[in-house]
Amino acid sequence: IGTREGVIYRSGISLFQFSLQAREPFVLLSPALGGVAFNYNRTKMATFDGRQLSVLDVRPGNPPGAGRVDLTGLEMVVKPREEWKQMFWESWRFIRDHYYDPKIRNLDWMAIGKRYENYLQYVNHRSDLSYVLGLMIGELGTGHAYVQGGDFGPMPTPIPVGNLGVDYEISGDKVRLKKIYRGQGYEEAWRGPLAEPGSDVKEGDYLLEIDGRAVSADVHPSSLLQNKVGRYVTLTVNSSPTTSGARKVRVRPIASEGQLRYADFVEANRQYVLKKTGGRIGYMHIPNTAFEGSVEFIRGFYSQTDKDAVIVDERWNGGGYIQPWFVETLARKSQAGIQSRTTTGDGFDAVAIEGPKAMLINGYAGSGGDFFPWMFKHNKLGPLIGKRTWGGLVGISGGVPLIDGGSITAPEFSIYDRETGRIIAENTGVDPDIDVDWTPDLAAKGIDPQLDRAIQYLLEQLAKQPPKKQPRKDIPTVGDPGRVGPR
Repeated sequence: IGTREGVIYRSGISLFQFSLQAREPFVLLSPALGGVAFNYNRTKMATFDGRQLSVLDVRPGNPPGAGRVDLTGLEMVVKPREEWKQMFWESWRFIRDHYYDPKIRNLDWMAIGKRYENYLQYVNHRSDLSYVLGLMIGELGTGHAYVQGGDFGPMPTPIPVGNLGVDYEISGDKVRLKKIYRGQGYEEAWRGPLAEPGSDVKEGDYLLEIDGRAVSADVHPSSLLQNKVGRYVTLTVNSSPTTSGARKVRVRPIASEGQLRYADFVEANRQYVLKKTGGRIGYMHIPNTAFEGSVEFIRGFYSQTDKDAVIVDERWNGGGYIQPWFVETLARKSQAGIQSRTTTGDGFDAVAIEGPKAMLINGYAGSGGDFFPWMFKHNKLGPLIGKRTWGGLVGISGGVPLIDGGSITAPEFSIYDRETGRIIAENTGVDPDIDVDWTPDLAAKGIDPQLDRAIQYLLEQLAKQPPKKQPRKDIPTVGDPGRVGPR
């Protein structure tokens, strides 16, 4: 959200304001759970975490609990069983009116509703209602049918625990930094706390203290990082297990290491493929078909157009949207060369990776992660390697809100093959051309047989490729000789 002085953004469970004048972010509120709304001038904000409404000034350093609005005078009589019955039939009607097939797959939807209505007499908690709703919509046998949220009563407020982006190990009675996850330096959300400029911390260093409190084999670092997300702490580190000669390093812990560890996974795979293929084969991972996946596709494709072949890894692809341009870009071919007097090599009219390709898939890739490999296969770009995808391509465009703040979705549209008329992937997934499993024992050993099989396939294909055309050495004249067009 833009302000006169910068931007306000959420990272993890904290709300930050980036000041253009100070050129650094400040914590506005942590934890910042639930919804947040601002007035027109961005001078006030209202927060609601499901239990407590607060109105605060938009300024750094708001302590937890600041600006609480006294709601003790508000009363409402809730009759849960009446609410649960209303929500049950509201959900039933939403499915009836929005399910992609007006015949609801020839199911007797009224009979199904009445059958599961009988379960309501045994419902004693919102979780019971969610279970009954799940049973009812499960009769559809269709993906993207979700029961979400709801009023589960008072819940304890979680304590945010800061993370340093490291793997720890015990050495004697001390704690060492076994591995530092540095992430990607170009974006704050992807940059590890110990990767900030000036952070003089190395793998193998001992973490001796956090804010002056001793870290040991019996005192886990996380226990000293409670409520420290986004707040600077001082680490005492040393190359030896003693405070003598130790260094003081000021860092800001983050809420989650997920992005750092993901970046490490991708970069480790890319380096592995480069090493195994002598730099000839590129590697990219596409985590979803939403914003993040689009960014990773652009980064992975345009940075590796010098490669002879490429592995597209879409395992664990969480879906999102339909992205036909992924495959259109991968299928791109250059049609013409471009030559300049001052260059030693030819340029091309299009940026492309024209060599052989392979895609990695697994059962955790679904929705848009089903459609991406289907299109890859349909366009004959190369084999799918791994295991069958999830199998859910009847999609949703949102859900209906229920009276207690929960919601339910109805699979609203199907995606079908225009040549066969059949719905794509629903309840079947997309099958691999080369079936390779990745079992837990191999994963624990750091062995990825699916990635290795893709490398093997592409190297075999490259061996069959004709030699690359060499850049043109002679510059021909226009026409014959030097004339525009024929004689």
